[in-house]
Amino acid sequence: MNSQIRRHFRIFGLWAVRREQAWLESMAAQGWHLRAVWPFVYEFEKAAPQGNRYFVDLRLKGRNGLDEYLATFADAGWRNVASVGIWQYFVSAPDNPHAEVYSDNRSQYEGYRRILLVHVIILVTLGNSLTILGRRAVGQGDLAIEVLLAFAFILFLLLLWSALKLIAIVSRGNREIRE
Repeated sequence: MNSQIRRHFRIFGLWAVRREQAWLESMAAQGWHLRAVWPFVYEFEKAAPQGNRYFVDLRLKGRNGLDEYLATFADAGWRNVASVGIWQYFVSAPDNPHAEVYSDNRSQYEGYRRILLVHVIILVTLGNSLTILGRRAVGQGDLAIEVLLAFAFILFLLLLWSALKLIAIVSRGNREIRE
């Protein structure tokens, strides 16, 4: 069998999980079905167009309980098609009666809280690294360290911006849950 494979480079903000899912669903509607994921790279295989639904979930527990986690999704008609780091990618047929993974707003916004937690951990770590590296680089005149500092600072600002967007989403969710 001669299958067609296509790779796409795509960047989604960590707060844009719904946008990523919608893009994956539009690719499936065009006959390109997700096969693998690497950071910013999605691999698709050509097949008949389908209205598959995709769900992207953040799982922070490592390998502990992974089998039960995947079995829960499988029992609800969701197949794990890919994973990258702490992200799991699931696909489901369009007629799946369990089309919504999160049955209430509280569960949905809990996912955003987990993403925010990852941001905070990375920001604190990166902030500490910047401080330490910055102190060592002062007056050294080492171009490589200065370039590394500039890159790390830009990354820090992007993560901070992303964290602020997530805080807004979580705050909006908290207000909706209270109402």
